[in-house]
Amino acid sequence: MKTEIGWCENKSRFKIVAGVVVACWLAMHPAPGQGTNGIATLAALQEQIAAHLAQPRFSGALWGVKIVSTREKLFLNRMPTGC
Repeated sequence: MKTEIGWCENKSRFKIVAGVVVACWLAMHPAPGQGTNGIATLAALQEQIAAHLAQPRFSGALWGVKIVSTREKLFLNRMPTGC
């Protein structure tokens, strides 16, 4: 007795195979990363942070900012002594 595969079953298999092919293609061809608009120098980073904190909307706030690298303090603003 010979059984035939109906169109619906073939269509399901086609969708599965097509999905696997697309997934493999996407894995092998990732989207390119977006460029950054990062700061080029440490001085420019410090200036940008200081300018942001000096905005009038933050004038009533009392806060401190400390950014530390593994080697040195990158930015220090209004931090209590000993921090």
